[in-house]
Amino acid sequence: MAKGMSHAYWLAGEEPCPHCLQLYTFAVERRCSACDGPACPHCVTVVKETREVICPHCQDANDEE
Repeated sequence: MAKGMSHAYWLAGEEPCPHCLQLYTFAVERRCSACDGPACPHCVTVVKETREVICPHCQDANDEE
């Protein structure tokens, strides 16, 4: 880490994740393949077969079906 930084750079952003409310930088934002909603990289699920990124809200909706 660079001298003077107390945490990872991607946690020093101003974008709040709508799922966990953690702040992150725009550069690491992920968009859901189903709803196109934003999320931090910690909240999304990546489907291995299709490499799609799914947010927790859409993942819960798929699990209920």
